[in-house]
Amino acid sequence: MKLCCDRTSIPKTSLYHAVKRLQFDIESAGILSLQHLQASILIAIYELGHAVYPAAVLSVGRCARYAACLGIDNTARPPASIKLPWVEVEECCRVWWSIVILDRFLNICDPQRHPAAADPGENTFLPVDDAAWDSGTSQAADAVTLGRSSASHLARYGRFAQAAHLLAQVNTRAPETYEEATQLRRTIMALVNLAEAEGSWKRWGFLAF
Repeated sequence: MKLCCDRTSIPKTSLYHAVKRLQFDIESAGILSLQHLQASILIAIYELGHAVYPAAVLSVGRCARYAACLGIDNTARPPASIKLPWVEVEECCRVWWSIVILDRFLNICDPQRHPAAADPGENTFLPVDDAAWDSGTSQAADAVTLGRSSASHLARYGRFAQAAHLLAQVNTRAPETYEEATQLRRTIMALVNLAEAEGSWKRWGFLAF
């Protein structure tokens, strides 16, 4: 957290190198933990924000593989298939989506790059409402799947996840027919219009890529 909050014109500071060494030591020791994965995501965000390449690309890929080792890439599926408390399932889901979003962001510059994180399916669950999650009042019944989220009430993180999913369809699975391209464009524009409307109503910041 201190690394991400420090303001510096030289990104590869002594603190950065110390954090990277600690990250390597933990992984070399064979330690698997959600907390370490969350810290690794913060490192990747720092590297992306400071344009530390190719370290940023490698870090996102490392996060995706580490998540797979933890089984977190499966926690965005129906809760009935996962023997974990709801709070842990949702936390893992939010962590996994952060990796997907970072991975798809990297693909904007290089659409031919093979994604490190698998593309979510229609039955993949999106992050629940941010305010409810932060207040500890969210529950399993609040979760909605990617395929049924168009008209659902979603918070900013959920909409962000939707956008990342559509971005992947544009970059890595280009439509093969005119009809598919038209449908994809229609879906994207619907999300843009919905995000603009929600942004005005909820006073969200909105950025179109």
